[in-house]
Amino acid sequence: MIGMTVGMILPWPVIGAVIGICLLLAVAASLVPARAALRPADPARPSPLADVEIPAGQPDGFRGLPGE
Repeated sequence: MIGMTVGMILPWPVIGAVIGICLLLAVAASLVPARAALRPADPARPSPLADVEIPAGQPDGFRGLPGE
């Protein structure tokens, strides 16, 4: 016989508590980014493109060619 039985050192409630804490941490880790994504944007911070003027006759996404 290669191995032998060893008595369990940790009681079952400790093992259950560790698993429960890990599950709670996993749920918290998934809720934090979800809540941040659902929060409305902060109106105090303006868009960096707010002051960019678009030349007349150009589509809204056109910003010019590099070097112009």
